[in-house]
Amino acid sequence: MSWLNIRGKIYHCLKCPEIIKVEYEGGACLTQIGDDRVYEQMALTQRYGQPTANPDVEGYYLHDEVICETCFKERYIKGGQYEVAMHMEALCNRLSGIKDKHAENIRKATESAFNNWLENISPGNFREINTSAFDKTIGLKIFTLRGKRRDLIGQFVSSAKDSIIFFIYNQVNSDTSLQEVIGQYALEIQPVIENIKKLLADLKGKIFMAHRINKPENLNDYVRYEMTTRTPVESTPDKTVFYDTNMSKHDITEFMNFCDPSNQIEIDEDKWIGKLKNRLEALQG
Repeated sequence: MSWLNIRGKIYHCLKCPEIIKVEYEGGACLTQIGDDRVYEQMALTQRYGQPTANPDVEGYYLHDEVICETCFKERYIKGGQYEVAMHMEALCNRLSGIKDKHAENIRKATESAFNNWLENISPGNFREINTSAFDKTIGLKIFTLRGKRRDLIGQFVSSAKDSIIFFIYNQVNSDTSLQEVIGQYALEIQPVIENIKKLLADLKGKIFMAHRINKPENLNDYVRYEMTTRTPVESTPDKTVFYDTNMSKHDITEFMNFCDPSNQIEIDEDKWIGKLKNRLEALQG
């Protein structure tokens, strides 16, 4: 049911009678827009109807409720909302793109930093984490007996796991090579973050998103490929419309925090603990 035979789109301004009809290249084509979008469009068709007599065969026009550019400028130009609507999406996409570009290098550098640290550890390195747990487990003299190690290591990890992860994270985070890689990411991402912060500082009111109606559009909220994307015909006017969104300043701030250089080291607790146990078991002594 996620497919619909689509031939175009009709934009309805919620503030004035303006209606803009757009034809898609290729005419009526099956397009995967997702179940939710299909149900939404069936409801909007009940409200607005369809220009075609038999849309199942001739193709449906999607209905979009928007605010036209004239109405938007009349109502929202003074609160910073126009600038946010015109630029925020592109900046957030840029932020996401930079994060994705550097993610693999940061992941590899993190793994290398962890392995380098792991190679040079001794049981005594962990006494400062939890002295009591250490003295009762891997700090005992019987830890040198290989037959006792696994149980003692398991007891130590169980009693101090959170502290161990925090300790490992700090050791990994102090690795010079890893910090160089994160520094390269920070250098590229910082100007984008500053631009977003400036837009948010000037914003008063809700957040809208701008959309140019003559550009290709992915019509599916969950996937993107050739069967979810439609392109308006060449004669489509270059007009901009605006969508209301559920986003808030807090949402965008949270996204910036997610992309912040200080939050790019991914902690794989099970992997780290598993490798640590194996390393401690293998130590000579």
